[in-house]
Amino acid sequence: MDGDVWLIDLPTLTTIADEKTGQTNPFELSPVFTPDGQLVYLRGGTRISAFDVASRSVVGPVIIPRKLDEPGPFSWLFGRADAGYVASTIPISPDGTKLYLSGSDGITVLRLPDLKPVAKLAAGLNLGEVWISGDGKTVYATDGGHGLYVMPEGGGAPIVVTLPGQNGGYFIASEHG
Repeated sequence: MDGDVWLIDLPTLTTIADEKTGQTNPFELSPVFTPDGQLVYLRGGTRISAFDVASRSVVGPVIIPRKLDEPGPFSWLFGRADAGYVASTIPISPDGTKLYLSGSDGITVLRLPDLKPVAKLAAGLNLGEVWISGDGKTVYATDGGHGLYVMPEGGGAPIVVTLPGQNGGYFIASEHG
């Protein structure tokens, strides 16, 4: 009831840490966890903070930008690095059992944690970026030009969608992930 973030050891149900968030009203902030559980965004009204679980630190609160030309309030945390091509998307399946790597011969699916190759999707295609749907059933990938490839996670021929303009293999988002 004090508005802090408590880290609790689940096996023993003991408090590991009690971190201050800066909020004065315990009902003000709505926690939103990243899928990997490493960040918790704390939104309250027009402000947002980010709590890093590993470092146990809070950044913010900052005002949430509303205009499309405004930078992200945490953009200063991340530098830009250009070091040749490195796929910025190397997703893990929602159930945490597979890792998807794109390349010049499609997408290689590796089993976690031993990284054994278990499947090849879109063999023969030169793909740059890859994403997995929230339910883990659909794989999306881009080539270096105008192509978006949509395929079932279990294999099968990809459906090709031609995107307008030059996408360069960057991020694509959809309403349903």
